[in-house]
Amino acid sequence: RFYSSSAAEDKCPPKAPLNKVTLDITLEDAFEGRVRTVEWQNKFVSNRGEVTSDASFSLSIPKGVAHGNKVTLAGKGNTQDGLRQGDIEVEFNMVAHESFRRVGDDLLVTCPITLADALSGVTLDINTIDGRQLSILVDEIVHPKFQRVVAGQGMPVRGAENKRGNLIVECATQFPAYLTAEQKSEIRRILTAQ
Repeated sequence: RFYSSSAAEDKCPPKAPLNKVTLDITLEDAFEGRVRTVEWQNKFVSNRGEVTSDASFSLSIPKGVAHGNKVTLAGKGNTQDGLRQGDIEVEFNMVAHESFRRVGDDLLVTCPITLADALSGVTLDINTIDGRQLSILVDEIVHPKFQRVVAGQGMPVRGAENKRGNLIVECATQFPAYLTAEQKSEIRRILTAQ
């Protein structure tokens, strides 16, 4: 029987070491599933030394991806003699948004309102993450922990087609800096009336 030494070699050698990179993305990138360019440096290691080269890839951001989520670009990483080309692990870093705060798949937005609005009602005009405007009637007294939930207006749920989290509206009541003695007296009279 003929024995080949090459047959005894590992037919599927291990991969070169994993290369980790971070990609800064916006809330809109994650909402829309935009394409972003990831850039990194690869190493080629051989018995003659190490060579570094720049690399990049146009990555479609998965809709609904969150801060800290990772994706793997198979076979796009480091190379080394005797090993298969390694992978790139891309970790998403969600940059802070000026209007929304993300909690899971929900988006929180805080609307400033006056004390008069908090006590007598207000219509809030809110711009959504996808650029639409919602008018939300608040016809109850707004207490410090007030929230209004608008179902299905949050972030896409990753891996769930056509499912979205909620938009949670909070109010920040702006108090007047100064009241006259007459205004204080009138407010006290109104609030203590039976």
